[in-house]
Amino acid sequence: MRLFVVFLILFSSIQLSAQKQLWKRHREEVKVGIGMSNFLGDLGGGNDIGRDGIVDYDFKSNLPSIEINYGYRFSGKFSAYLKLNYGYLKGDDAFTEETYRNGRNLHFRSYFFETSLLAKFDLFGPTIKKNSLGKVRKSKVSFNFYILAGAGYMFFNPKAYYNGNWVNLQELGTEGQGLPGMASPYQLSTLVLPYGFGFGKDFNRRWSFNAEILFRATFTDYIDDVSTDYYGREALIKAKMDMGQSLETATAAAELSDPNTYGLTHPELGIKTDADLKGEQRGDPSDNDSYLTVMFTLSRKINFLRSNRRAF
Repeated sequence: MRLFVVFLILFSSIQLSAQKQLWKRHREEVKVGIGMSNFLGDLGGGNDIGRDGIVDYDFKSNLPSIEINYGYRFSGKFSAYLKLNYGYLKGDDAFTEETYRNGRNLHFRSYFFETSLLAKFDLFGPTIKKNSLGKVRKSKVSFNFYILAGAGYMFFNPKAYYNGNWVNLQELGTEGQGLPGMASPYQLSTLVLPYGFGFGKDFNRRWSFNAEILFRATFTDYIDDVSTDYYGREALIKAKMDMGQSLETATAAAELSDPNTYGLTHPELGIKTDADLKGEQRGDPSDNDSYLTVMFTLSRKINFLRSNRRAF
């Protein structure tokens, strides 16, 4: 009898271990996705005074984004993903009714390309078990919820519409970048820290559908070309021409640096129509830009072991 009890305990332990190891049958997967991206920074935003993060979300700034992922599962709940994401970001003061930002009248758009490495932790989801005949069975829970966090790098290039064309703002130095005594031109790339959560639905052992929301903290305030103070239109034209730039280029930089309409739409502010806002606040350098993506992905497991092979 004792021998039978010992045998039963050992058999149960082996079965439990086998159940826990079945995830090894599908360690790897590839995901492709499509969705939208949204910029959270100095331009555009809600209809109140600018606030940090998602509370300043602007639906009119949603633009398309695509991605591809390679994932590797290290345990039953922990995975890592290499993600490549491409999309567009934009911000426009015309989208907000807040007096200061709307009158500032700035806008931009930019592509972004991001590569990142993310850790994924499944909080809950379907469990995989074997029945008495050894056949794999899943629990009735067919969806899972997970969180994501990691690090990456993104590239961008803000542009504005001017005289019928989209022009590169970084090259113009709209806040005086590159001029004597001013900061150097900003870099068109930055480290990013993505974090967020997702929901998944398995169709079968190979295919699943996921919906993910990822926020990105960045280390730049120039995705939208706006950060500090106005250099001044007249001063910018003079400084750039002194450095040998053409009147056309200097004028474009000046007009794109400050196209304000305060004098036209808000005469109560006491500013003339042709007001030059030299030294006044243009952006908020205390808060770096950020952005988010909402993606819908289809994933496929790519290394299923044969059913007659052991999973451990």
